[in-house]
Amino acid sequence: MQLRRIESETRLAELFNAFMNSLSTFDIISDPVYYSMKVHVQSVDRDLSDVETIYSAYERFERYYQLAILSNGLNQFHSAVLKVEKMLLQYLNEFGGNWKEFAIRNRIISIEEYGSTDDEDFNEDGSIRYQEDWESIRHYTIHTELLSCIGANYHEKKAKHKEVRGEGLGTSRATDYSDFLLMVRNETSFSPFKFFAQQGTPLQLYKENEVGEMEPMTLADTVEAEMNTDIRNGNIADLFTEAIETGYQIRELFESLSADQDHKEEYSQMLQFVQQIKTVTFGFLH
Repeated sequence: MQLRRIESETRLAELFNAFMNSLSTFDIISDPVYYSMKVHVQSVDRDLSDVETIYSAYERFERYYQLAILSNGLNQFHSAVLKVEKMLLQYLNEFGGNWKEFAIRNRIISIEEYGSTDDEDFNEDGSIRYQEDWESIRHYTIHTELLSCIGANYHEKKAKHKEVRGEGLGTSRATDYSDFLLMVRNETSFSPFKFFAQQGTPLQLYKENEVGEMEPMTLADTVEAEMNTDIRNGNIADLFTEAIETGYQIRELFESLSADQDHKEEYSQMLQFVQQIKTVTFGFLH
């Protein structure tokens, strides 16, 4: 299956895992685990040979591909949240929100860790030369470091290696997840219970009674369970939307900042946004 659980104890991880769990039925039917290569090739050849079935093949491939992007994207988004929080805490607490001090120190740490091919970075005795001019530290600012996690429109050529790959904060909007959000909200429409009922072979569901024994669920029990699931999934979808959109707010704020200014107040606000996402505590919940 394509949906990969986020191994973390943050509330954001819990939210994203719950979101993916609500797509488990879709994930199962999209997984080609029971296909051999021969069956796959024969299936593709058959579907692509007939204009009536070409869409069937495309839909199968697209479904699997979308799930892979979703799983990778949510893992990347979660990782970006943790990285941005760590960087901003360091910038604001250790460096007091001073962009230049951060960049000077970050340059030295980077050269210590990765080395440098530029002779100007070293003194005659081989020690790292202290530099504070703009050209020497421009690629080590907090603004540049955040580029690896925020999907911003930033065109500094020498910072291209810093740009986010995959899903970052603000790379996508909630509307880009609209198909999956709809599936999560309507998860019970794809439940095994309804599927087998439509096939004429109703699936008997069971629940644990007060003495710990399993007993058949009545139709009323099943309807109530589905209603509770729909309410839960509606909440999951709302929180998911808020997390993704708050990520976009971070991107918009980030794009308004310059690399050679402290922007202490703005980065403090950005930290608040990031921590709201991480803890899944948004304004409308208070």
